[in-house]
Amino acid sequence: PLQMIDEWVGTLTRQGAQEWWDQETNQILDYDAVVDLYGDQIPRFEQPELPSWLDKLLASVSVHIIETQRLSVPPRASAGPRYTPSRQRGETTTAVNLLAQDLASRIRSALAAYAERSQNLDRTFPSRLLEEGQLPAEATQATIRERYEIQGENRARLIGAGLLDPGEQIVLPKKRLNQTERRVLWNYLADVDAKLEVLYPIVDKVDLFRAVINSKYVGKSITVSREEGFTVLTDRSDILDARFLSSGEQHELVLAYRLLFNVQPGSLILIDEPELSLHVSWQQMFLPDLQRISRTAQLDFLVATHSPIIIGNRWDLTEKLAIED
Repeated sequence: PLQMIDEWVGTLTRQGAQEWWDQETNQILDYDAVVDLYGDQIPRFEQPELPSWLDKLLASVSVHIIETQRLSVPPRASAGPRYTPSRQRGETTTAVNLLAQDLASRIRSALAAYAERSQNLDRTFPSRLLEEGQLPAEATQATIRERYEIQGENRARLIGAGLLDPGEQIVLPKKRLNQTERRVLWNYLADVDAKLEVLYPIVDKVDLFRAVINSKYVGKSITVSREEGFTVLTDRSDILDARFLSSGEQHELVLAYRLLFNVQPGSLILIDEPELSLHVSWQQMFLPDLQRISRTAQLDFLVATHSPIIIGNRWDLTEKLAIED
């Protein structure tokens, strides 16, 4: 049925496993909407009844297919209503630029949540400090200084990822802290942990996104900011319009971003012949990158490939499919 839709309805362009862009209405349609609107153009077919076990399995797993063509996107606003046209019909934009805007929006949302939690904690800090009972036994001199150093490292990581502005780090005095000082600092450190944890989910993805892309780009790299989302810089620190990246570089960027930011955790990702768009050296990095993304984004992958370079030394993960005559 899906192939028949692609074949018989010329105004539809496949965008996902069961999503099509309707050039006439400038909307993204799911399978049911296509049948409702264009069923009279599709030869009649009978939908086979699935075994109950398969029907239950499909209902429990979110499946995404990585399409070959990823660099052009339909004119749909990523943050707007699903079926509301955002531009004039027929106008398209590059996926790279759209994803940069998407990341900027995500960073602003994370920072808004961070600001809200910070305000709530700062407002209630005096009353909570006065209401606290006995100082915990683990609030020792060494533990406080260790937690302070760890928070400094985490803050530096967030600054490097473009999520926080650089600021002067307050240095703890080297003198021995009395009980009152330890009590104040212990509560302060707990509040800082609570504030920063709001940003950890997105910084984990941002850091991995930058690492995956920058390990492949030569003479250029990506940097992240709340204003631009991500920007491509040359080695001379000149801004490079992402549209002028090679198709291979754009494919890598779009794939990594969508896997990290646009797919729900627990999803199954289907990728067909990734070697078709990858340089040999990038093929060697493909599986390790997927494994890192899998851990961070909590995804499962099923890859169909003819390339032993993609597989590398992980033949234990493979199932050979033989076609019989």
